[in-house]
Amino acid sequence: MGRGALFGPVCAAAVIMNPQRIPPGINDSKTLSPRRRLKLADEIRMTAEASAVAFVDSSTIDRINILEATRRAMHLAVEKLETRPDYLLCDGDMVVPVPLPQQSIVGGDRRSLSIAAASILAKVARDRLIVDLDARYPGYDLRNNMGYGTRKHRDALKLLGPTPLHRASFRGVCGLDSTGPACGVDNDDPGEGLKNGKSR
Repeated sequence: MGRGALFGPVCAAAVIMNPQRIPPGINDSKTLSPRRRLKLADEIRMTAEASAVAFVDSSTIDRINILEATRRAMHLAVEKLETRPDYLLCDGDMVVPVPLPQQSIVGGDRRSLSIAAASILAKVARDRLIVDLDARYPGYDLRNNMGYGTRKHRDALKLLGPTPLHRASFRGVCGLDSTGPACGVDNDDPGEGLKNGKSR
C-alpha cells in the first residue's frame, strides 16, 4: 500500500486466512469505507491463522526504487508471519523473494479473499501511521491525502518544501512543478499485493 504516494513508507501485509472463520464483507480495500475497513481489519486479525504488516521507509524507496521497496516490504511481511505459509498468492505481477511456491494474480484484491484481507490490513496500518505523522508534519494535509499527490499536498510542497519523509526521487517532490511518475521511477499504484504476503 502506498506505492504511488509522495510521502511516507510503502506497506505490505501478509495473511493466512482460516477458511472456517472468514469475516463477511471482505473486499478490495479501496472499495470500502474507512469505518468498514477498520472493523474488518480487527475481525481479520482476530480470525486469521496468522497476519503481519511490514513497512519500508521513504529513504529506502529512494535508494532502491519503489518496485524493489515494495518487494522488500512483501518479503518482510511474509517473514514476520508466526506460521509459515505453504503457498503465496501475490496481487499484480509481483514475486516475493522467498523459497515458497507462489502465484501472481492481476486484480487479486478483487478476485481473492485472502489478498483482499491483506490489502485491508495494509491500508489500515499505513493510514494510521500517516495520520500520526500529520501531527509531526503539519501543513501538507496528510490526514486527508494519506501522502498522495493531491493539489493541496503539491501546493504545500512548493511552499514548505519536502520533509525528511517525502520520497525525494519522486516527481512532484524532486520536481515540484510536476506530477506523475517518480524521477526515473514508476510510482503508479496499481492493485499490487499478496495473499499470504500482500503488498498494498
